[in-house]
Formats: sequence, structure tokens, C-alpha cells
Amino acid sequence: MIILKSLRRFSDLKLKLSPHQLYITQGKGTERPFMGDHWWVKDTGTYYCIVCEQKLFPSHYKFFPDTGRCHFFASEDGATRLSGDNPKDQEVQCSGCGSHLGHFHPEGPAPTHVQYVIESGSLSFKEKPWFTVPPTRRALKQPRREAKALLKKQKEAEREEQRLKAVEENKLIKQKAHEELLKQHEENRKNKEQKKKQDNQGDQKNQNNEEEEANKPKSE
Repeated sequence: MIILKSLRRFSDLKLKLSPHQLYITQGKGTERPFMGDHWWVKDTGTYYCIVCEQKLFPSHYKFFPDTGRCHFFASEDGATRLSGDNPKDQEVQCSGCGSHLGHFHPEGPAPTHVQYVIESGSLSFKEKPWFTVPPTRRALKQPRREAKALLKKQKEAEREEQRLKAVEENKLIKQKAHEELLKQHEENRKNKEQKKKQDNQGDQKNQNNEEEEANKPKSE
């Protein structure tokens, strides 16, 4: 399984890197002096691992002895690791992917008095822009305006929610009042019908009494 993963990784690197870069980083190769792409570069920027793109060396850590190679007096914290038993000539590897970068020597310039001799084929360089446009006053105030707009939107949403809630409550109150009014009308109608029925019964009773009086024999 480990062999298959290694073969797959090597195949991916063959597609990503040039033969020269593959030879340097995976075969621990050495470039010919003055033939690399970065040894003479004095631009401001940052050097990255060509394999995993981990940040390795800022350009202000670089110095230029007449060797035709990239020399740095320090690296980013935790970006590299050393391998080898000879303290005067150790291999420098990328801590992210383990690729070969170059060699470490304990003699170097101030302030560290050590030097990293790095192969150009193991590095990629990203130049820092010459000038970054400072933000305008409007841009500086933009977060505050956005916060105010968001707060205003939230308050409007709360007011709209309260308005809808009040409308719903008024609707329920009106519906309840309407139901009570209908109930009262129904009770009044029933009372009227009952009263009318009682009146009809009273009229019928009076009419029967009158007929009985009329049918009684008259006394001589």
C-alpha cells in the first residue's frame, strides 16, 4: 500500500514538475553553479517550495556570495528541517513535503552565522508588488456603513414583524367581536320568535275564551 502511494505521488509529481525540478527535489540532485533561475534574483518577495508551495525564505534573508547558488542566512520558522550525520554539511528538506532543497552549513554571515545553500530548481519565487494602493477614506468607512445598513435593515425587519403581529391581533379581535355580534343577533332572533310564539298562543287562548263565552246559553 505504501509503495502504491509512493508511485502515485511520483506520477503526480512527474506531471507537475519539469525533469530538472524532479531531479533536484526527489533525486537530491545538484545544479551547476550559475545555471539556476533564482541565484541572481534581487527582487523583493518570497521563495516557496516548488512541490508543496510552502513558504520557505523571505527575500531579505538572502545574501550573494560568488558561488552561483541561492544562499540564505535563515528560513521561516518551522519551514525546513535538517537531515544527516555531518553537522558541517546537512541536507535541507522542506518540512511540508520532505523534498530536497539543498545543504546547510554552520558558517555564515551575521546575524545567524549559518547559511542555507539552496538549489534554484527546488524553489518558486513570488515577487512582492512595488506599490500597494492605500485604502481611500471611503473604503475605510465602508465597514462602518455596512454595519449601519445591516442594523437599519434589522430594525426595519423588527418593525415589520411587529406591524404584522399587530395586524394579526387586530384581525383576531375583529373576528371575535364579529362572532359575538352574530351570537347576540341570533339570541335576539330566538327571543323574538319565542315572544311571538307566546303572543300567538295568548291570542289563540283569548279567541277560544271568546268563542266559549259566545257559545254559552243566554239566561232568561
